Amino acid sequence: MQKYCKNQNNINILLDHENGRGFKVTFTINEEGESNILVITRAPKSHNAEDLKKELNKAIKYLMNNEDELGIIKEISFVFLFPVIEYSKDVLEEVYNTKGELFLCGNDGFIENGEYLKNDLIIFESLINSSHIIFAWGEPTSKDIRKVYESRLHYLLKGFKVVKNNCFDLKKFYYVGTLTNQGYPRNYSSWSKNLQLNEFEI
Repeated sequence: MQKYCKNQNNINILLDHENGRGFKVTFTINEEGESNILVITRAPKSHNAEDLKKELNKAIKYLMNNEDELGIIKEISFVFLFPVIEYSKDVLEEVYNTKGELFLCGNDGFIENGEYLKNDLIIFESLINSSHIIFAWGEPTSKDIRKVYESRLHYLLKGFKVVKNNCFDLKKFYYVGTLTNQGYPRNYSSWSKNLQLNEFEI
């Protein structure tokens, strides 16, 4: 596992090149800002800094246009339910069938600077350090992956509630626009500036 910091682009990326996974992407927006925004989405589309910048630019613009609600933004971070690079809609199912659920979810564990880490630890640590959390995971990519998807969301939402109830600072949870037809927060790729930022009760 290697951590690559692209400071010239104000992007920090936590990558697993060996296994083709991306765990976290952070954009520094304004070092004098007050709000740390966390977007929890389904899976990364790339591990290349420039590609990620283009891919996530729409979401970043949307959040910056909502600073009245979010406050002056210092950082925007993206973490993933599944850190496997989602080159196509079939990738999650293929990885699940060939490498198993722990690998798909990024919870097989790795050592970074002498510290044991896994995806859930990264997600919850990011949550604790954020003031505003946006749910943006969209719908399962196939019927076969739905069971894993639902199990993962049930576990994480339960944990998010514990964090919310035990943190000293107030944390707000949101989704953008309306929920999908299947009842999921829409993926950031379908955000548009006219969609409302709504609070999510957990």
